[in-house]
Amino acid sequence: MVRWLAVRHRARDERGAVALTVGIVSTVLVVLASFAVDLGMQRVARRDMQALADSVALDLARLVDGRTADQIIAGNAKMLGIAAAAAASEARNEGAALGDDPTVTWTLITLDVMGDPVRAADGTPVAVTGSAVPQAVLVNASTTVDFAFSVGSGGAARTAIGASESIACFALGSFAAAVNSGNSALLDSLVKDAINVNVAGYMGLADASVTLRSLALELGAGTVEELLKLEKLTLRRLFLASAAALQRESGQAADIALLNSLSAAVDSTFVLDFADLMTATAGGQAALDTQFNLLDLVGASAFVANGENFLSTPVFWKVPQFSNGEAGLQVIQRPQRGCGRVNETVAETAQVKLFARPKLNVPTILGLSGPSVPVELDISLIGAKGTLRTITCGAGTTDSPESISVQIERSAVSSVSLKIPLKLSGEIRASDLLSNLSVLGLDGLLGSTRVTVDLSINAGVSINASPTSSTATYSVPPRTYGQAERVSGAATTLVPHVTIDAADISGTVKVVTSGLLGSTTTILGTGELLSSGVLNLNALTQELTQKNVLPGINDFIDQVNVFLEPTLNLLGASAAGADLFMLPRPICNSPSLRG
Repeated sequence: MVRWLAVRHRARDERGAVALTVGIVSTVLVVLASFAVDLGMQRVARRDMQALADSVALDLARLVDGRTADQIIAGNAKMLGIAAAAAASEARNEGAALGDDPTVTWTLITLDVMGDPVRAADGTPVAVTGSAVPQAVLVNASTTVDFAFSVGSGGAARTAIGASESIACFALGSFAAAVNSGNSALLDSLVKDAINVNVAGYMGLADASVTLRSLALELGAGTVEELLKLEKLTLRRLFLASAAALQRESGQAADIALLNSLSAAVDSTFVLDFADLMTATAGGQAALDTQFNLLDLVGASAFVANGENFLSTPVFWKVPQFSNGEAGLQVIQRPQRGCGRVNETVAETAQVKLFARPKLNVPTILGLSGPSVPVELDISLIGAKGTLRTITCGAGTTDSPESISVQIERSAVSSVSLKIPLKLSGEIRASDLLSNLSVLGLDGLLGSTRVTVDLSINAGVSINASPTSSTATYSVPPRTYGQAERVSGAATTLVPHVTIDAADISGTVKVVTSGLLGSTTTILGTGELLSSGVLNLNALTQELTQKNVLPGINDFIDQVNVFLEPTLNLLGASAAGADLFMLPRPICNSPSLRG
């Protein structure tokens, strides 16, 4: 009995220990929960202050428009002074912010090259005052939150920098302009090859445009950054979104039907990243209000979808000396538009490679013959790269023009490699070829002399060019939107003509002379041909020029240039330079957040 009571007593003691543990743990959890609630309230207050600082900074940035600090502080008949504007913005935006009534302060500042406030030695931002012109405004929003469980309160403060900026969009090259300048047949061939479509009349889109904002909405993007992040976008979806955007903006039914036809005809596996079609600086929301020509969109999309593959092209030369071969065009860097701020906005175009592989039929030259030789032509075209340098806003009239200046680096031809490995060989007997002995310098040989010739002729051309740079201004007026500003370049010829002289000839000549005392053999190598006088190489090069070898080669080069010029034009570059387009319209004093 006693033992049973002891066991029961111990069991009761254990149950009490569990209750005590639960009480202690519960107390700790409640304390931790109270801290979590208080800290959470402070975190929410910080978030509210950041939103308030951002909103006020954007409102005040509209005042930073090139006026002095005194003028911004004082205000005028059209604009509030900055203190009144800050108070009005705070009243509009503070909403149901957690904590005590917020305190909002502002400081007019300038920015360093990294976009940060210029600071004094102690780290505080340097305020712009008096007749100095500020670049931005620094806004601080703060509040205090009373803790629900803990004793006391906690502060919450956040800052934002608002700046007024100008934004413009430009393009190097336009497919729509290419159509208007008579390159439609070439463009039609290239685009159809790239995206495998055969929709008649799609070039009617040359006069159709949509705003980038409408296109972004149809693609589910609300900002420029979200638009540029769209990856693996199918061409089918892009064309459908373009049709819907055109419908949103009351476009013509025929253009909408064309886009829908394109979406149905295009290969459903073709995808692209939207960033391949344009570049934009961060925060450049004004870019959404510019227009995108739909034929430019289709053309550029075609080359993006083609990727790194060569587009097969028809044989573009008709030279009797050349047998038909294969040719291809590879568009590496597609025409792009650039949108954004000065010195940060870049667009590139027309990095193209062209190859051709015909065969040259070599005629008999002074009794020497050679096989048909494979011709290897490889051309790299860098095109143009433009960087936005200045923006001037206006009404687009004679009294108030608007313009941009763009620094353009261009090189119509980056590199050319044309290889024509001519070979001439044969045996010349003095007794059989008396008429050519003097021409070849062999008239002193005996009739029994044999000359065996085996020559290689280094025909071709090699170029490695450096780009040239200049700054072009596009102004409306005198230009109208959609009209190209031609930026001239240094070169006027894409691929130069080939020449051949004696120094381009190498090989061996073996002279065998028979006499009473037997045969004598003399072998002359490359280094001896020019000095021996046995074979007149100048006469041979003249015959190469006259016997339609060089004329045929240079006719081939002329037709290559004829093909390349419109190709470069539709991509935005040419032997003469580049085609610059300002896109409607530049926007000045657009507020944005920095940092």
